Amino acid sequence: MNTTLLRKRKPLSAYPTLNLTGSGVALIAVCYGLARFGFGFFTPVFRTEFSLSPSTVGIFASASYIAYCVAIIMATLLTATLGARNLIIASGILAAASMTGIAVAPNATVLGIAVGATGLCTGLVSPPLATVVAESVAQKYQNRVQTVVNSGSGVGVVISVPIALMAASQWRIAWLLFAVLAVGATIWISLSAPKRTPNSAPPFQIERRSFKARWLPRPLFPSGSARLLIASALLGASSTAMLTFGREFLVTIGEHSANVTTAAWVLLGATGLVGAAAGSLTSHFGLMTCWLFGSLSVSAASVMLVLAPHSAILGLLSMALFGAAYTTAAGFLLIWSTQVYYRSQSVGVGMAFLVIALGQAAATPALGLLMDHYGAAMPFYVAAGFSLAACAIKPRFSVTPITMLMEIIPLPPAPSHKSTEQAPCFTE
Repeated sequence: MNTTLLRKRKPLSAYPTLNLTGSGVALIAVCYGLARFGFGFFTPVFRTEFSLSPSTVGIFASASYIAYCVAIIMATLLTATLGARNLIIASGILAAASMTGIAVAPNATVLGIAVGATGLCTGLVSPPLATVVAESVAQKYQNRVQTVVNSGSGVGVVISVPIALMAASQWRIAWLLFAVLAVGATIWISLSAPKRTPNSAPPFQIERRSFKARWLPRPLFPSGSARLLIASALLGASSTAMLTFGREFLVTIGEHSANVTTAAWVLLGATGLVGAAAGSLTSHFGLMTCWLFGSLSVSAASVMLVLAPHSAILGLLSMALFGAAYTTAAGFLLIWSTQVYYRSQSVGVGMAFLVIALGQAAATPALGLLMDHYGAAMPFYVAAGFSLAACAIKPRFSVTPITMLMEIIPLPPAPSHKSTEQAPCFTE
């Protein structure tokens, strides 16, 4: 296969980069922090309002993860064809529509469908947004911008709580307000995301001659991808207990007040902002070390929650630790994926986040059944075991991306029209 190396379009200047970063954070906040993770905060309300069992809650959450998987496959395949910016805007529209569906749900069936639909917007947003950052932001800032944008889920979790409190018992009003925020974030990203131009191209342009080559990178599973995908699956499986049943555990088993459980959820989101530092952490300590400590922290948070369920301080600390650890670990995976799939970063991010969701989709209903049959603490111990297993999966490469080396080593000047020299290329 011949792959011609092309220059990317000129990187954005400072203000457009900040504008793109801010709008990316806002969109991730509404898609993840509100649409996807909001279900976990409102689980006690939904269980009372619609008479839901833990198993049913697990099925609803699993439906969202399955929808996420479908959407992220579509986004990964269609980003190059339909354009990253168009898919990003579509994800914002889906977020607003799904949260409106939750707000007006008349029964459990409609609620489950709407909750499942929230997975579509989250799956659709990550690959194209990563592509826009990769194509538009200067290489030396890309890891930081990617992880700052990824930390937007924590922003969404934080802002969901005051809205829920202001709406008091009127949870439907809260979800309608979430939908309004999604519309605003969609408008912002539509104005800040650069449009595709005829001169813009990804760092590598691959000649495609078959249907498989048109839609999928070659190789589909490059060196290091097996470790990346196993680590992604384990992180997904280890996170679902806290995200789906964490607040429910504090309410039903810990018997904590609404103020305590609300504060715990705020801490989960606020400490998730630590994920913005994932890019800087990997630069200073290396991806292998960062991943090890991130996975250990996710495991510790899960165990801490159930050790002393009636301790408010331990409950708050566990949620805070989990928020920081999970979001940062997801940021490490994002950076990891862009290194393994350096020729097609949208595919790499899509593959990693797809497998995270597959792990969540498989684990959530199973953990709900464990809660039904073996008690409320069992899912958290199992989730901690998944995270410990993830510690054994280690990246094998340097964090310095090949695309950065390409910027350091300039390309030779383009040949004149009289020259017979060929453009530089890589041959596999």
